[in-house]
Amino acid sequence: MKLVPKQIVPLTISGRLLLGSLVILMLIVLFAGVVMININSLRKVNREIVDVNKTGIIIVERLLNSFPALVKAGEKCFVLGDMDYYGRFQMLKQTLFSDMDELDRLLNTTEDRQLLGLARSECNLYLAALEELSIHGKKAIQDLPAPLPEDKEGCWAGTVSALQQIKKLNEAAITEKTILFDRRINRIPLITLVVSLVVLVAGISILTVTTRSVTRSVLLLKDKTKEIAEGRFDRIDSLQGPIEIQDLAYHFDLMCQRLGELDALKADFVSHVSHELRTPLAAIKEASAMLSNGVFAGDGKKQDELHHLIRDECDRLLNSVVRILDYSKMEASEMEYTIDSFSLPRVIQRSILKLAPLCDTRNIDLEFIPPPQDLPLVLIDQDRILEVMNNLIGNAIKYTPGHGKITVTIAREETEKQVRVSVADSGCGIAPEHLTEVFEKFKQIDNGVGTRMGSGLGLSISKYIIKAHRGNLWAISDLSQGTTMIFTLPAV
Repeated sequence: MKLVPKQIVPLTISGRLLLGSLVILMLIVLFAGVVMININSLRKVNREIVDVNKTGIIIVERLLNSFPALVKAGEKCFVLGDMDYYGRFQMLKQTLFSDMDELDRLLNTTEDRQLLGLARSECNLYLAALEELSIHGKKAIQDLPAPLPEDKEGCWAGTVSALQQIKKLNEAAITEKTILFDRRINRIPLITLVVSLVVLVAGISILTVTTRSVTRSVLLLKDKTKEIAEGRFDRIDSLQGPIEIQDLAYHFDLMCQRLGELDALKADFVSHVSHELRTPLAAIKEASAMLSNGVFAGDGKKQDELHHLIRDECDRLLNSVVRILDYSKMEASEMEYTIDSFSLPRVIQRSILKLAPLCDTRNIDLEFIPPPQDLPLVLIDQDRILEVMNNLIGNAIKYTPGHGKITVTIAREETEKQVRVSVADSGCGIAPEHLTEVFEKFKQIDNGVGTRMGSGLGLSISKYIIKAHRGNLWAISDLSQGTTMIFTLPAV
């Protein structure tokens, strides 16, 4: 299986601008995402400073203040034996452990947690010693054991030292995070500047590429327009650019092709008109000169022949002009037709009777095969269809050699409710590749045997007439085997 490479469809100008806008929008979204990530990071750092480190310092300071009060209340409780101090001791103890639990929830580093554990352990050693002296709860203080822990100062100092180290670590963390906060804040303007420059460069690049592709194409079309103005109708080479420009170049090519055809048509028209007009004018001029010079002054018969020649050539000249005018009207869709119901065989017989003498002089057998009895009428302009028959039979006579044969047949097509007429000759024929070209105006076809075919307007006018009657006209032929011209007309 052969793989066919995919055709890359060029973008339109609006598509290119849209794509560029999407790229710029993606860059802006990327920039916004980077900024949001940095802002969230700043929020996280700020939240850690406020919610963790500063709150931790506040709790540590509160513990440093409440722990000496706890120790003092415990000592006075056992020294003075006052139950009010015992109650205060219990309250301070509960507050102390509550603050330690809250501090434990806030701390997020291993070192802080280790220090807090050390402070809690040292505090528990001291309080456990006090609790051993108060195992009887709130009974009379004189019933409690008297001696206090001997190393109470060491316990106190160890707890305070651990709490102070926690405070220093949080203060250092605040300083470090503040520096990080400032660094990230300072990075945002740099990111903004870089992304803005990237967006600016991307926008300028997209506009430059789009503008350059359009400008280059427009300049090429401008040069092509100059060539057209100078009468050169060459095709535009492959043009790269937006699809609108390529579409414009395509239609420029079509215009050049059409202008080239019109230029060739103009030359053919001039050649045709020159040929059609020059011959009768030359004959008229020569016959008039002979009459004026009295060449046949004593021969009335010769003078009558010259007069008849002048009249016939004038008719021929007038017919040529009328045919050109008729064709112009047909091309402009301004030709008027008088449509009525007619018997098509009668129209064909009129044409055959008119052209039969010409066939006799050239020893050509012209045969009209009788039509079927049930042949329907057709809606036609009788004079125009007669003109078509005269053109078709006249061409058949022109290109059929002596002792050849021309056959005219007419038949009914039941399936399409049409009547079909064919004119077949035994002439030189037409090559298959030229079967459609013979219907073009002023088109000459080389049939391969030294004869130029289709130099006039007959077939082209016939095509227009049949089309105007909602029928069709075409040719079937083999080179050197003869040609059959066929047309159809809708039946009534």
